[in-house]
Amino acid sequence: MGATVFDATGAAPHVANVVIRDGRIVAVGSKVRAPRGAVLDATGDAWVVESQMTANLYGQYEFTDGLAANTRLRLGVRNLTNEKPPLESENGFLGALYQPYSRYWYVSVRKTF
Repeated sequence: MGATVFDATGAAPHVANVVIRDGRIVAVGSKVRAPRGAVLDATGDAWVVESQMTANLYGQYEFTDGLAANTRLRLGVRNLTNEKPPLESENGFLGALYQPYSRYWYVSVRKTF
């Protein structure tokens, strides 16, 4: 309840209530109420799922001379701050809502002939 909603129309983000049932969004709107049986917190308020933001970073260099000519070397990291998903069930993170990947580094080498 009270989520910031970004839709695919290009309109400005707005605050609305979102109801999810069986992994699908079934209602969105400022006047939408939590349905009977909704997950609520200890105070009786609707439970709010925290947002997750991750950052990816990479650097690359392209060689132009010698044996390494036409070679690209890329070094990168995904999930730079090692952000953990905030929602967990008894079976682990809910992948339908979050990308449950820890930080990882990678190296890529590409050579064109």
